[in-house]
Amino acid sequence: MAAAAAAEDKGGVAAPDRQPGALRGACLCLVECFAKSAQRRPGQLLHRPPPAGLLDGVTSAAAFVLYFLAYEAQTGVNLARSPRHLPKVMLLVWASKHVTRPFRWAAVAGLAPLADRLLDTLQRRMRLRSRGVAFALCVACTAVCCLGAVGALLLSRWVQPVGG
Repeated sequence: MAAAAAAEDKGGVAAPDRQPGALRGACLCLVECFAKSAQRRPGQLLHRPPPAGLLDGVTSAAAFVLYFLAYEAQTGVNLARSPRHLPKVMLLVWASKHVTRPFRWAAVAGLAPLADRLLDTLQRRMRLRSRGVAFALCVACTAVCCLGAVGALLLSRWVQPVGG
């Protein structure tokens, strides 16, 4: 323990006092290491409100799903089976992100107090050491949900129905 405290005082990252091999402990240790390294280099980080990246991820995934389904309904082309049409959908996603940027930033400004309360609540209820860990947990959950939705859409279109 004394070595861990000395490592923290010198700016290093202390070894966790959790069970070795526990997945939760390893993930939290990695997130805490990232948060501590980010605190040592504050000038190199992007200064964006916390919900900005989360909202970008959610809107990108939602736009991809919507354009994917709309393109498939309009043209009758199964995009999961003919990937040469996929760049058209990605171009629509990219263009819509640039068109909706002012609205997304307005939403970010409105959601910032809610995000602060969410991070504080997560940190308190899960007994996390810092808000950076709570934010990383929110990012991970959002990424899993968005990638899961896009993956489920692609897999549902890739697999042919039985007997059809």
